[in-house]
Amino acid sequence: MRAALAIKPMAELVDQYGPMRTVLQSHGTTDVSPELHETYAFVVDGGKPLRLSRVNTAGGRPDLIIQLVEYSDPVTRTPRFAVEYWTPARRLVSDHEHRVLPEMAYEKAVRDEFAYMALRLPQRLPGGLADFYDVTDVR
Repeated sequence: MRAALAIKPMAELVDQYGPMRTVLQSHGTTDVSPELHETYAFVVDGGKPLRLSRVNTAGGRPDLIIQLVEYSDPVTRTPRFAVEYWTPARRLVSDHEHRVLPEMAYEKAVRDEFAYMALRLPQRLPGGLADFYDVTDVR
């Protein structure tokens, strides 16, 4: 497990760098036009994974994925960093041009998911948070 040292609170970083934008969301609106959703899904799926936490079903299929991905924005062609939260019923991808905000969002998503135990993680992960946190770290 890693500890991330936050130099500033998230609110201060948002004030400094601007908010993250939502590029994909299975339930709700996004900050990009609906015509671009498939394109963003394609480039995010093909991006470079930087951090990944995953819980699989007993059959080995993913049940929960939280990952940090670097990808190239299909409109501006600039590098972006996205945090993705995926379950079979939901997908949410938010990104930013600076890595610090998605990195903090990734950390919060992993810790919150474990704390709220939506998937009953302690039964699936006998080692606790350490079994879930960056289980397939690809950095």
